[in-house]
Amino acid sequence: MVNRGWRWKCSTWLLVVAAASPSLRQRGDQHVASLVQSVPDSARSPSKESLENTVKQFVAALKDRDEEALTQQFSKDGVVFGIDSDPISPQVIKKRIKKHELLYCLFFDTQCLRRDRSFQKQFSLRDSLVNGKAHHWQVAINQKSQSITGEVRLFVEGNPDRSNTGDEFCNLTYNFEDDTWRIQEVLFY
Repeated sequence: MVNRGWRWKCSTWLLVVAAASPSLRQRGDQHVASLVQSVPDSARSPSKESLENTVKQFVAALKDRDEEALTQQFSKDGVVFGIDSDPISPQVIKKRIKKHELLYCLFFDTQCLRRDRSFQKQFSLRDSLVNGKAHHWQVAINQKSQSITGEVRLFVEGNPDRSNTGDEFCNLTYNFEDDTWRIQEVLFY
């Protein structure tokens, strides 16, 4: 019983001395800072929620035909469109979208897209989205050594134009760059 009382008094006295002493407080702050810095990168990894918020911004950019919001999501290393294509730099993508070339059509305008013979039966991503009654997505995060990627599958329900092709209309691969999700690949159906 005496030991507990003595320990409590000593603990209280140490806390008072530590709080009053600037050098001890500074050491404590440094210790806390070093503990925060030693937290492994995996504990500071991006979350599914952050990826879902980015997908919401992508969907909003499509619906609003917001070229600027869309182009801000592209990877600084370029974006691959379709299978077996080379990455296109964000600067080239921005120019093509601004000039309403094929990439603009792919995202925003079916009529424009169908002028190209290769896309006669293809719908723009925006039209696939807005002509449906509802949409949803699935997300997953993968970490390979230093790189963190997010896989996104976009679905639209109740779009009569897609009755023969199914609800899935786009897959996106995001890369986590500079604490932000950036589109690295776009696959469209």
